[in-house]
Amino acid sequence: MPFIITATTEHGAVSFQRDSPLSAHEKALELQRLGERDVLISGPDGELHAPADFDRLFVQDPDPDLPED
Repeated sequence: MPFIITATTEHGAVSFQRDSPLSAHEKALELQRLGERDVLISGPDGELHAPADFDRLFVQDPDPDLPED
């Protein structure tokens, strides 16, 4: 599933496509480091997420010490 990363630069809106959650998150962080604004990632749920939320929801491994439901 493709992940779309969007941001606003001094030249206008840009978007990038990545094939994995990790590479999408890495691109979003790169854009933030460059000072781009409004950096968002479309998740597999179809919603737009800020990079920190996307990381928490789709990139980080769940805590192995927490009991599974």
